[in-house]
Amino acid sequence: MSPSEEQSEFSLKPIPGDYGLPFFGAIRDRLDYFYNQGKDEFFSARIQKYESTVFKTNMPPGPFIARNPKVIAVLDAISFPVLFDTSKVEKYNVLDGTFFPSVSFTGGTPCLRLS
Repeated sequence: MSPSEEQSEFSLKPIPGDYGLPFFGAIRDRLDYFYNQGKDEFFSARIQKYESTVFKTNMPPGPFIARNPKVIAVLDAISFPVLFDTSKVEKYNVLDGTFFPSVSFTGGTPCLRLS
């Protein structure tokens, strides 16, 4: 397989989902998570909506406690182990304290900010 064929087979796709309007998107997702849908339906509805088990969303505790509730949810057994495979993803100084990794780590999309 040539490098161009391999690249097209494994090309990066944009991560589906959105965070909604600033502040109000986080409030809406918090209400859905705790009251309107519940934890299981919250994720099930988004998996169906985005047709993906990896998507952008706001996660509790929401904008009152967390400065930035924006996350990328990884909800399947295939994608999750990639995060822990050191042959595929560099793990040095990642998710450690207040360190924020380069966005090249997530394909140009801010993933998680630890405050």
